[in-house]
Amino acid sequence: MSRPLSPAVQKLIDAYARDLPERCQGLRDMAPKDGNASQLEEYGKEVHKIAGSSGSYGFRELSEALRVLDRYIADCLAGEGHYDYAEDRRIWETAMAALPNA
Repeated sequence: MSRPLSPAVQKLIDAYARDLPERCQGLRDMAPKDGNASQLEEYGKEVHKIAGSSGSYGFRELSEALRVLDRYIADCLAGEGHYDYAEDRRIWETAMAALPNA
């Protein structure tokens, strides 16, 4: 049995949810079209942050979709694949569909 959230915690979650679509769109726009390694590394760090924070705030589907992208970027940076912008877009489609009120 779970306890109801305190009003303060709910307020934080609501604020996070309001900003989430804009944050995700900004992050999505940050994706390097040419797979530049330094840009990909910075992009990957930001994807990782939002993947974690969205899960912590209760947005499990979004977190899972971004974790797929996080692993994809990490694999590419480790030389276990070649970054493909089209694949990045495909993963983002799933993530954007998981946004609250999408």
